[in-house]
Amino acid sequence: METDSPVELTSFTRHTVSSMAALEAQLSEIRDNVWGWEAEELVDGEVSIAAPIRDRRGVTVGAIGVRGAVERLRGEDGKPDMEQVSYVRDAARAISRELGVTPY
Repeated sequence: METDSPVELTSFTRHTVSSMAALEAQLSEIRDNVWGWEAEELVDGEVSIAAPIRDRRGVTVGAIGVRGAVERLRGEDGKPDMEQVSYVRDAARAISRELGVTPY
């Protein structure tokens, strides 16, 4: 039996994205930036930053990321610490290059 009810997303903290519209917007931003982050969506006080690893065909085959305290990974402006983002992106690019992706 099919239902037209909206998909319910599980909330882990008060910061968890719990609507499909918000999740879709976040995924679109991640695709545009080629990296993503979350702040306290899974665990209060923790932030995660991640970037995709691609193979020679350009297919995403994995990801690399960091997770840590809000104080270390989020700036005073509430946005991710861009220095940490650059480390994650550089690591993802280096691994992708080793897998043969171009044009890195």
